[in-house]
Amino acid sequence: MIHDEFLNLDIHDRAEFAFEFGDFVSVIEYYGFKICLYIVEGVFIEVFYNAHDNKIEDVEILEPNERRLYLYARTVDITGLFK
Repeated sequence: MIHDEFLNLDIHDRAEFAFEFGDFVSVIEYYGFKICLYIVEGVFIEVFYNAHDNKIEDVEILEPNERRLYLYARTVDITGLFK
């Protein structure tokens, strides 16, 4: 379902899909937005939440070759891997 079918969903269905089937990876804050990264079947999905308006503004696929993916890597806690 991921790419083409996902892009045909409206914003609310995209968000529900990410929340229900995705695994939360990380979050970054950017100009009043909280952008949450989820992964579903190897596909990264960003959920853009406007903290000022208290609503979801956008939900998009983040391609793995996008340069901003590194912003999420800084907040991923991998300490559990060393136990």
